Amino acid sequence: MLNYLVARIDNSHGRLGDLTTYILRESDTPTYRALLNEAVVALKTSSTKSQPARRFQVYPPMMYMKEIIDKAQEMLFAKSGGKPGNVITSGYRQVSGRGFQGKSGRPGIENAFVNTIITALKAPEWETLLERLGIDVMLHLLTETSIFVSLPNQCLCQVTGDPLIHMIPPTPVLQRPPRLAPEAACSAEMRPAKRKAIDHQDERPNKRMRLCETITPSPIAKRATSMNTIALDSVPPVDIRVIRTRMFYSRPECAPNLNYVVVGLPPRHILNRLYPSYLRKPKLNPSQYVDPDPKVQAEQARHLAKYVFPRQYGLSSVFKASAPQSKFSAVSIPDFSDREKEIKALGSCKTPKRLKETLSLLEKMVWRHSKCAYKALRDKACPSKIKPDGSEVPDSSVILEMMSERSIYFHTQAALPDLNISADTSAWPNTQTNKKSKIKPRFAEFTCSHTEVYRYAVLVTDAVIPKAFWGSTRNSRLMMAPFRNQVLYFRHDDWDILCTPLIGRLTSDTFEKITEFEATELLRQRKLGFSFVRLLPKETGSVSGRAEQSINQILQAAFQILNYEKQSRPDLLGASVFGTNDFYTKLKAFKIRLQANHSGNLPNLYFVKLDVQACFDTIEQSKLLHILKDLITEDAYCIQRYGQVSAVAGKIQRKYVKKACPQDEQPHFLEYAAELARALRNIIFVDQVQYQSVKRNDVLRLLEEHITENIVKIGQDYYRQMVGIPQGSVLSTLLCSFFYGDLETRQFKFNEDPESMLLRHIDDYLLVTTSLPKARSFLHSMNQGHPEYGCIIAQDKTLTNFDNGPQIMNVTDPNQRTFPWCGYSIDMRNLSVSVDYTRYQGNCLQDSLTVEKGKRPGAAFVHKMLQQAKLRSHIVYCDMGLNTEHTVYLNVYQNFVLTAMKMHRYIRTWGINTIKNSAFIERAIQQIILHTYTSIRNKGSNHVARVSAGRCEILKTHARDARILHRLGAQVVLLRCGGEAPQIRPVSAASARVSSAVSLPGEGGIGFDDSHHVLRPDDETP
Repeated sequence: MLNYLVARIDNSHGRLGDLTTYILRESDTPTYRALLNEAVVALKTSSTKSQPARRFQVYPPMMYMKEIIDKAQEMLFAKSGGKPGNVITSGYRQVSGRGFQGKSGRPGIENAFVNTIITALKAPEWETLLERLGIDVMLHLLTETSIFVSLPNQCLCQVTGDPLIHMIPPTPVLQRPPRLAPEAACSAEMRPAKRKAIDHQDERPNKRMRLCETITPSPIAKRATSMNTIALDSVPPVDIRVIRTRMFYSRPECAPNLNYVVVGLPPRHILNRLYPSYLRKPKLNPSQYVDPDPKVQAEQARHLAKYVFPRQYGLSSVFKASAPQSKFSAVSIPDFSDREKEIKALGSCKTPKRLKETLSLLEKMVWRHSKCAYKALRDKACPSKIKPDGSEVPDSSVILEMMSERSIYFHTQAALPDLNISADTSAWPNTQTNKKSKIKPRFAEFTCSHTEVYRYAVLVTDAVIPKAFWGSTRNSRLMMAPFRNQVLYFRHDDWDILCTPLIGRLTSDTFEKITEFEATELLRQRKLGFSFVRLLPKETGSVSGRAEQSINQILQAAFQILNYEKQSRPDLLGASVFGTNDFYTKLKAFKIRLQANHSGNLPNLYFVKLDVQACFDTIEQSKLLHILKDLITEDAYCIQRYGQVSAVAGKIQRKYVKKACPQDEQPHFLEYAAELARALRNIIFVDQVQYQSVKRNDVLRLLEEHITENIVKIGQDYYRQMVGIPQGSVLSTLLCSFFYGDLETRQFKFNEDPESMLLRHIDDYLLVTTSLPKARSFLHSMNQGHPEYGCIIAQDKTLTNFDNGPQIMNVTDPNQRTFPWCGYSIDMRNLSVSVDYTRYQGNCLQDSLTVEKGKRPGAAFVHKMLQQAKLRSHIVYCDMGLNTEHTVYLNVYQNFVLTAMKMHRYIRTWGINTIKNSAFIERAIQQIILHTYTSIRNKGSNHVARVSAGRCEILKTHARDARILHRLGAQVVLLRCGGEAPQIRPVSAASARVSSAVSLPGEGGIGFDDSHHVLRPDDETP
């Protein structure tokens, strides 16, 4: 700020002397000096380009800071037409009622919400700044600049200007050679031999353009100007969004007024509206066949052209930029499957000249669609896995047994053999059939493979679309190239057969059916509406992009209030852990206690791992409501809302955060931001000021409605949940934690035992104790169950490291050193923690990757690899006080190996030329190593590590996988991190030992085969 003020104050007469000494003096307070030296002043880019920098004269002020703020608010309201977006006007509104005078000095403006930023601007340091600068400079700072005051750990808090959280991050512009304008092509300076036709978007004219030919819009385009205010092609193809929810969460389309699923195109598709292919056609003799009317065919082709080429008729399209939406409203997702209203509003029009040659192809497409046997093609490409060769449908009891968790596991179907691309073969060959099949549950046995689904798409495309549309064989191959990652595909009829008995059991045990009248009355009275049942986890809410709030949005206030109670009263949570931070904190404290009680050595430890059976479905609703009434004690809560802006791996991230607090304890935002900054780094905080107020009775009423009156829709019927709590809700985990926390507080006293540690992540228990009788007593108590809580243990998932008789099915091997729990592998001798890589065994890494080929694919690749390396850089894996030195090296080493394996798989799927892009790949590897080092260093000095006295010392660790780096054409890179910055140096590939399975002495390693299935050291490596 000091440098900015020195540049903006006019001291040409020299009256003020040295400006720096005048503004900042030795006798000033530390807060004032910090404001000038550490605060940041920013201007909008548009304002800096539109006018030169203004310089201000300094005069002694005749007003206080309070009056200056009132004046600045009045100016902002007048300038913006009553709706300013400045931080200092947040929480204020303009009132135009007669006789309303508002506050003195600020007529017509009232304060609706408390803005603590205004309180901060009235502090003594700002009064001192006003005395030094005068009124004009201060008004300029408040109304025309954005000021960010400094917080710990390089964080900032915005106090003036348009909220940064609402601004759209700038898009990096690629530097390309400038394209000549049409006028320049006609100038005398151009060479006459080289004639340049002007660029007319992406349209290719039928005739060669003349030099500097002026193109006039067609009458149709002129008529469409009123509808399309934005230029055509304003959205490039890479920015066109593919609506993911429509692909993965849409429901099967049934034929109108008929009770069967449509095979092929949906009924609303334009081809099916022109000629419904799903209608069962009677068999006719060839002599009875009548050719369709040529006039009808021509009319259908012209109508279809408006769907295929909408821009040529001035209709809306995906290339037209949509109007900006409100930041708090649901985004309306356009659906161009039905354009009838838009076409009717357009009226009759001539077919554009350049489209006339395509009408014959469109006629042929409609004809081919009417003759296409979609069902036969589906049966050929994707045969049914439930009733192959027309066999009988299995009985419901058989299906329920196959779908149960106790079902026997067996191998999935083998991949199809290598075939060349054609109308009825696979589009991409398999490099090598897996020598070892993946182990998956039977549920996956009924899926159609990606190859089968792709084959079906190729068959339909080849049968319906005339080959002339592709232009060339190369274009056809390009459009049919596979680009998706592995997804599980089911035939609709197979899926319906599988779901019917499962839904039947669900509606008989968990839900009860209610009448449509009763459902209508309940939905009219309740806030939460209803949800759909899905057999796979899905976020609750609408998939159609409608403006109504989803159930999770309505429950946000209750969620924040429960979070507040969780933080203020952690004893009510019992043994709950909500993430790696909680796990690390409790495990580190437990190890320190044991070392203090046993002269620095750890005694023999006994481990018990338990799993609650059907955790969410067995919670007693009345018991849970009683716990919540005792939990929520405040009469009213305030839901504070603020924004966070940060830069992660070169990308600007904006995030809205909410926090609840008692109504009478609303914190000063600057003080709260300073508290947050102690645990974060490089974050800009922006207060939203307009806080929501929620009363206790309203929260309890909403929670009771959510728990006891959960309404779901299955098919056309409505059901009410009778037992348990809704799954997939934003509250599910918290409700479960408070419920079982009450059980642990009343039944067990492990929190008071320094020799024991009890942890629970949702429904997974882990007990570590030095007493074998305590471990057996806990095991016996949990096996007996707790009927008042509905708590029953799944004995087949119980695991211990000691023998406890016939009631225990699973005991660790005597030679096994680590104990698995929730993705962690805990050393049973010294409590060191590493990643449990056994869950990767037999799985293809391709299934865990999403390859982006759209906008900026290189940046997306680097970002994904950085996040992958950062994922396992937590202090729990690198703390030298918790882990042995060998374990820390192993964790870093295996993290790099897994990242390298995923990088290689990503690049192979991406399909770039590794030789031409070797420099880019090498830079990405260096970025990953540096980013991982920085992440480990930061995690070793953050708030969680400081509280737990964590020590992170990375000494000579290296990541090397010669097979991967050889395939990438890159060099092996070593990382040497000591107390200084990391040093990166290349090493020749010849000096690296080729290893397909990475391991260190005494520990299991990880590797991969040619198909990128993760292997253990005892697996056969091809």
